[in-house]
Amino acid sequence: MSTAVLARRPMRALVTDTGDSRVARLITSDWIEADQRIAGRLQAELDELAEAASARGWDGEDGAPIDRGSLLYAHRLARLLPLGMRTPELSVDPDGEVSFEWSPVRGRSVSVSVARDGSLRWAAVHGSSGNCGQIPWTGRFPPGLALLIQRATSRS
Repeated sequence: MSTAVLARRPMRALVTDTGDSRVARLITSDWIEADQRIAGRLQAELDELAEAASARGWDGEDGAPIDRGSLLYAHRLARLLPLGMRTPELSVDPDGEVSFEWSPVRGRSVSVSVARDGSLRWAAVHGSSGNCGQIPWTGRFPPGLALLIQRATSRS
């Protein structure tokens, strides 16, 4: 089973407190600007995936073309990634859905597939335990999912 994949991007630094000083505001502004550039790169990567997976059999087997609804919601999800979250690896699954994956540490990962209606099907592995679920589209990045990703990508 093949997937179209683009390379992982570098980690984004976590901004936890913006502060009130002029320096803190400048640093926060710089991080937000950097975050917007990363979001722009994710948008471009999604466009590249759409082109690469535009026809049936794009994976050398019988992979379905990228689902346009999934792609639309994947673009939206990419813009909603919380500031400071690691940048995911993007791929297209053989069923045509777009997936986001965070797996920087062996034995820890979170995978999120975006359905054509925007619902998010996720699976998380942390050591020998795992969990999965589905979240309807709300127009916001789900806080519980952000916490799972933070746990999977933390150094501890």
